[in-house]
Amino acid sequence: MVLASVWVAALSITTGLCEAAPRLDVQLPARDPIIERSFPLRVIVTWEGSADAYRFLPLRLPEREDVTATDSAMSSSTSGQRNRVQYVVHLTAARKGEMTLGSVTVPYRVAGSDEGQSLQSDSVTFNVRGNPLPMQILMGGVSAGSVIGLLLLLRSIAASRRERRKEQEWIDEDERERDSLEKLEELKSLRIAGDLGEYLVGLADIASGCGRLVCESARFKELKEVAEKTKFSGYHPSVEELDSSYKRVERWVKRSAEQPARDAGPISATNG
Repeated sequence: MVLASVWVAALSITTGLCEAAPRLDVQLPARDPIIERSFPLRVIVTWEGSADAYRFLPLRLPEREDVTATDSAMSSSTSGQRNRVQYVVHLTAARKGEMTLGSVTVPYRVAGSDEGQSLQSDSVTFNVRGNPLPMQILMGGVSAGSVIGLLLLLRSIAASRRERRKEQEWIDEDERERDSLEKLEELKSLRIAGDLGEYLVGLADIASGCGRLVCESARFKELKEVAEKTKFSGYHPSVEELDSSYKRVERWVKRSAEQPARDAGPISATNG
């Protein structure tokens, strides 16, 4: 009975450690990336338990001549016992077709230990699509040898370019909105930790990306002023100020995604 009890206790402890161990997830964009155009690769690490249980280091990507990393960012957030570290790396592919990047490695150390460990993903594979060029369409029209057809083709190319540009703008706006809302969610951990200065400065930084009209509004200037006073002058904002600032920035983010910057009216900035 004693040996059985010890074995059950040891199994329970081992299971708990496994549940607390960090897990790695790699996310590619929903649409296939376009050749020679930057696209985000998201690497997300999650674990249950103490937020200080692990210290994560910059991730490592396999070296390839046909895939280059242009920039990267790392952020962390905590919600209850669930912790999250996210890396966003922008990659550019130099050729079309299916590409195998390889495994992504995230180095880390367990709290209280200097021994390095790492998480490694499965091999990352994605398909790179071409970017249709107007000149390719134009050459097809010239080969037909019809002047009328060529004129119609040029008009079609112009319309197609406008549609593609509009589609890409909405895709970019959707990605920016998603990134901004994720950053807003991550800022909540600063408020919970009592770092209200950095919390408000973070809100102002996100709002600054919502367009010229937002940045010129009185509400935005008021937010920046409160953030600076809180961070540098010991000002203590009320709960109402903190809540209203967060909700206002959230509305700005969503409205800036609904209306591209060139179409946005004053309502996006002054009525927030």
